[in-house]
Amino acid sequence: MVFQEEADFLEQLMGATSPLEPESLIIVRMFIEKDFILHTLMQAICDSSIKFTHVYVGEAGSIHDACLFRRSDLHPQINNLSPNQRLIGDAAYPLSTKVMTPFKDNDHLTDTERLYNTHHAKSRVVIEQAFGLLKGRFRRLKLMENVKLEFIPQLVMAACVLHNFCCSHGEEVQ
Repeated sequence: MVFQEEADFLEQLMGATSPLEPESLIIVRMFIEKDFILHTLMQAICDSSIKFTHVYVGEAGSIHDACLFRRSDLHPQINNLSPNQRLIGDAAYPLSTKVMTPFKDNDHLTDTERLYNTHHAKSRVVIEQAFGLLKGRFRRLKLMENVKLEFIPQLVMAACVLHNFCCSHGEEVQ
């Protein structure tokens, strides 16, 4: 399984003392829907089975990803992750002992850093797939201009719950 290979590689690079299971590498990504009127930001975590395990939605506007992360309910809970759990975030997230981010590519990366970035990016494909499936299953999420701002978080959360239900029952996107 590719995900396990990525977990093994990242574990070796980090020098983790306990094995990292695929479920312990939690993927985080920002999801931004834009239209002419409204920007709604969503931060989500998914597991290796493409199910959402944490969703934070409702911030409107154009705040920086790191600011959204600090405002979210995930930020204060990050130290509650078990010792062998890590979040895999993109470069917008702050690097910490619990959040793995890619090396900034300034054309001076070592081969090991480049290899790490490659494996990091491959691991993040899972969240990209989750968002792709979510938007494929619930195309209405792409057309929110006629929805009142206060209803968007509930609509997105309901879509995420239904997405997880579909994943659990092997439903295909049509």
